[in-house]
Amino acid sequence: MNNSLISQFKGRKSLVTGGAGFIGSNLSRFLKKIGSEVTIIDNFLTGNKDNISDFKHLGIDVLNLDITDLNSTKDCYNGIDFVFHHAAIASVPYSLKHPNLSRHHNVGGTRAVLHNSSNSNVTKVVFASSSAVYGDTDILPTDESIIPDPQSPYAAQKLDGELYCQNFSESNKIDTTSLRYFNVFGPYQDPKSEYSAVIPKFIDLAIKDKDLIIFGDGSSTRDFVFVEDVIQANLLSAVSDNSDGKVINIANGQTISIDKLAKSIIKMTGSQSKIVYEKPREGDIVHSVADITRAKKILGYNPKISIEEGLLRTVEFYRT
Repeated sequence: MNNSLISQFKGRKSLVTGGAGFIGSNLSRFLKKIGSEVTIIDNFLTGNKDNISDFKHLGIDVLNLDITDLNSTKDCYNGIDFVFHHAAIASVPYSLKHPNLSRHHNVGGTRAVLHNSSNSNVTKVVFASSSAVYGDTDILPTDESIIPDPQSPYAAQKLDGELYCQNFSESNKIDTTSLRYFNVFGPYQDPKSEYSAVIPKFIDLAIKDKDLIIFGDGSSTRDFVFVEDVIQANLLSAVSDNSDGKVINIANGQTISIDKLAKSIIKMTGSQSKIVYEKPREGDIVHSVADITRAKKILGYNPKISIEEGLLRTVEFYRT
């Protein structure tokens, strides 16, 4: 990342909601490293204390609070320059089982973050949205002009969050940018969660020589993006006027099939694991690849880490 971007965070105050989660913890650590004063809010419903075991030592403030509670969190936003809103229950299966609770955290939480940020004159809110809002579109690569077709409560909640962000931007209450993440992976992603993403799960199983389970025939494809590139997108969005009120795809722009992914991980780990194919799951999208033209044009975003390099770095993390 270039120095002129990094210098814009030195001495500035950043608040990361969901800072004990996978992306939030990586982002918080990086912000601290480049000289920002960092505070995180997490209620540890899905956030992991292991992800932030070094935060006290690093000087990152940890607030154990629930973002949906407007009053108990309002003072956390005082004097903050940038809010990176990553707190969510990021699970399609959970949202199918508990749609109302999921909505309370994912939509109610976003609304509360926007209200408190606006009342405290925060410079910018960057909202972590999801490519799930597109549904199972036939238009590939997928760009932001495609009409969203969410196929789960989780996806619908992320879309509602984007609309709140746009409303706040358009009514001049606060500047916002919504980033539609495709499949983010990297260190600190939890392989043990019931709703865990495929890469940490596969790596964890491969290291233990256990079978890798693929739902479907393995031909479905994903656009995986390494967490460091997602951090780059967050920083660029926070300081970009051009991105105000916009939704922007954040991905790598390349795809890999789940079958090839599994085989690559088995090879990288030197594993004895076998691949087992099971019937496809409800709500799973078949093919997904992002058009990242808007991110390149508006933000100057440029993904730097290939899937191979990202996988090697992630395998190394889980080994240690």
